[in-house]
Amino acid sequence: PVALAEACVLLVAVPVVVGSFAVSLASSSNASYDRLAVVAEGVVAWRDRDHRYIGMPKYLLGGVLFQGPYKDVPEGTVLTVQPNARSRVYAIVERSSGGGLPNTLPVAGWKQEAGAPRWHDTPTMVTFGRSCAAGCALSLPPTQGSSVVLSIVVVPISSVPVAPVEVSYCYSADAAQQMSPQYPELEMLGEGAPWDLEGRLLTKVPLWMQGAAYLPTSTAFGASGPPASTIFSVRAAPPSVVYVIVEEQRDGGAGRFGGLLPEALPAAGWEKRAEAPEAGMRSQLAVYAKRVSARECLSLPPLKEAGAVLGLVVKVDMDAFDATVETSGGLEFQRADFQETVIAWSDTQFRYTWVPTPMTPGILFRGPHSTTPSGTVIYISASGACRVYMIVEAEYKGGMARDGGFLQSLARAGWRVEATAPSWNDTKSVMKVLSIRASEGSELALPPTRGEAVFSVVVLNIASSPDRLADEMKQSFRAWDSEGLEGIRREDLDALLAAACPAVDAKGRAALLADADPHNTGKINYAEFMGKVLFANPSPS
Repeated sequence: PVALAEACVLLVAVPVVVGSFAVSLASSSNASYDRLAVVAEGVVAWRDRDHRYIGMPKYLLGGVLFQGPYKDVPEGTVLTVQPNARSRVYAIVERSSGGGLPNTLPVAGWKQEAGAPRWHDTPTMVTFGRSCAAGCALSLPPTQGSSVVLSIVVVPISSVPVAPVEVSYCYSADAAQQMSPQYPELEMLGEGAPWDLEGRLLTKVPLWMQGAAYLPTSTAFGASGPPASTIFSVRAAPPSVVYVIVEEQRDGGAGRFGGLLPEALPAAGWEKRAEAPEAGMRSQLAVYAKRVSARECLSLPPLKEAGAVLGLVVKVDMDAFDATVETSGGLEFQRADFQETVIAWSDTQFRYTWVPTPMTPGILFRGPHSTTPSGTVIYISASGACRVYMIVEAEYKGGMARDGGFLQSLARAGWRVEATAPSWNDTKSVMKVLSIRASEGSELALPPTRGEAVFSVVVLNIASSPDRLADEMKQSFRAWDSEGLEGIRREDLDALLAAACPAVDAKGRAALLADADPHNTGKINYAEFMGKVLFANPSPS
């Protein structure tokens, strides 16, 4: 029902292509993991050997295997996995030549799994697993030594409620009368991916595009191609980079780019990349890219001409920060920028005011106001180191506070109480904020709710600004400097850096510490250290 007589409501339904699973793996060294395979009995284990895995455990079957080098992994290599859907990441390592990972993975929160595949008669491998939320980056500890027998397998968790990638398209009513809708499936981009209905395939696909979700428009529209006025839109669960592959030239003349070149794409903020795939001698392809935030819709400019041959590619943005909140009962939380007068919950119009400055610019996750089922467990993950805030009702004047048990359970778990908290429309309700820092790739499982709960979750990237990062490091340093000497032992700082920055190897930490302690005193002033590392200033205030 529409309350206002002059209100106009427009509902538009468009076909949606929902993609399946895609995952990226980044290596800090020259060890390449660009070859992918589906895990099955007898799958080839490494890119440079014919050794095959046998005795494959059931929990690995159907996963994505990254076929890296056999043993030839440089010391200090850090592998970072980032899937576009909630997944279980497995590291299969050899006990005797595992680059130290059999010891360092459990310390980093990985769990040893039951059973592991073999690549010869003797069972020398062991498997460790860890969960990773959609869009989050999960890094392995740096490898030790130069002879590492290692494989990475990523298995999507089928209960994910949000589609990893959605591609939609719409066009004018006149074009719709001549078109029959088709619903193609997204595939994983790699060498030999289809390009057009002439049977041409993509070759020399840049490594930074491989493994991404891919949709060639020829599969959606057939020989006639998309009509003029078509608008393609993409929505991905994690922060992503969207690439559009366009035919820039054909047979020496203009390509079939639908009027997107030379002006429409650049004018809309799409940037041309230096590399592009090839599709035979007749065509010259170009790639344009644009970043998009998690769960936001990104649209191409409308096609001005019919018959365009395009390819849409969506890949997880390895450089972007993102966070996810999931629950044991499947309850979904909306997300918004945490700022003054932001709507606080998903089922009311109540708004937060007096938002504390240290909590901005965080990501607010808002669920129902007070109807979260008792016993719900909330899981919080982020793609980088972050501070997680819980805004909880601590007092209700004239009644019982609806704190869900969080005030006691979070305090017992080591969460600190913040000095200030936001307010909302009910003046009888007094909120309190508790927070804790979470390391990159970790997952927080909050204690189950007890009874009625009025709360919100805010996740803030601690690297969002140098000042923010400096404040977090000062707090860590003060915790280690129990005597208040304004300094920290060199070995303690090395351990702190190893825990807070897993991507920095031992040599990198040694270089930082040597610069911070040039006279080799064994003690480092942490204000000076932060000045050198964060601000390149030898005398920070």
